[in-house]
Amino acid sequence: MASGHSNWVSNPDEDRGPMVAAVLWCLTAVTGFILGLRIYVRVSLRRVQLDDVILLFAWCTLLVVSILNQLLVNLGFGMHSLDVPFGNLNQIATLGASGLTVSTIGINAAKISFAVTLLHLTKNLWKWTNWLIWVVIISLVLLAVPVAVLPWVQCRPLVKTFVDFWPGECIDKAHSVRYGTIQGVYSAITDFTLALLPWKILWALQMRPIEKVGVGIAMSLGMAAGAMAILRSMALYKLSSIDVSYDGVVSTMWATIELSVTIVAACIPVLRAFVKEQVSTIRTGLSKNSRLKSTARGTAGNSRAGGSTAYQLTRMSGRFDAHKNGRQWFTVAEYESENDAFENGDQGDKMRILPEDAKKEDVLTTTASSAYSTNE
Repeated sequence: MASGHSNWVSNPDEDRGPMVAAVLWCLTAVTGFILGLRIYVRVSLRRVQLDDVILLFAWCTLLVVSILNQLLVNLGFGMHSLDVPFGNLNQIATLGASGLTVSTIGINAAKISFAVTLLHLTKNLWKWTNWLIWVVIISLVLLAVPVAVLPWVQCRPLVKTFVDFWPGECIDKAHSVRYGTIQGVYSAITDFTLALLPWKILWALQMRPIEKVGVGIAMSLGMAAGAMAILRSMALYKLSSIDVSYDGVVSTMWATIELSVTIVAACIPVLRAFVKEQVSTIRTGLSKNSRLKSTARGTAGNSRAGGSTAYQLTRMSGRFDAHKNGRQWFTVAEYESENDAFENGDQGDKMRILPEDAKKEDVLTTTASSAYSTNE
């Protein structure tokens, strides 16, 4: 049903709120899991640094944004403005402004965290890279301040920022949206810059080319965050819509996606190095075990393998004479270790250490041959 003005729409069945809330909580959970793995790796290696603390702060802002948006959805955010309960409008305006401010802080904190990581890598390389990174950090902060403040000062009273038909005065929303778009595009440019900078750093290091490519790709995933920043900028115009409750929820979702992708992109390089190290350790262990087993089977008769095989003590009863057809009796006794075999065997016995899988015929042949050589 349309209202008196063609731009006003009322349809209680259309509600984007639950869908957006589900997306935000899924992003918060997945991002938290990945960040948790990064923190676990850093703590286990005792290498927790400033970039980890900043990134954890960024995730906390993501959690706060998800909570605020859930409260907004419970109040009717995501429905058409005419369908939102009138008594909830003031609360929606306050929570909405808070969500925009917190998400802006979080997005920039996540980007700054990766910039700090690059500072650790470039401190002993080129001064110009350090200066470039500091310019990125400072400019992100300066450009983010107006975006974080504007929702609170754009209209008087505050509720008119989100409810156009409310009595009051506003700064032209077009100017705010235009500035937000410029800030979003600049944010994307910084993402691309920080994503490409590692390639310059890596090519100056002594590494295999294939390793450089792998690390470079892992550290360049910030480009995905840049793409999300562009999409967020393109959706900002919806905040100037008359039906801001229904249309503006899309902009809120893209801001949260950008924050989540930025956090994940900052975690991947650390997790890649950890996984690579663990896989290498497992392969080394398996290879070592395989070599030990092979050596134990092939050289058990001439080496002391430290209990890796079952040792057999062969006794020859009677005197073996190659020139007579006398009878020979052989008995085989098993011991847990080589030392045990020699300590418990009779002094006059002929002792041979044989592989665990030796057959009785092999035992007899080996013992007879040894006796023949001794008595020859």
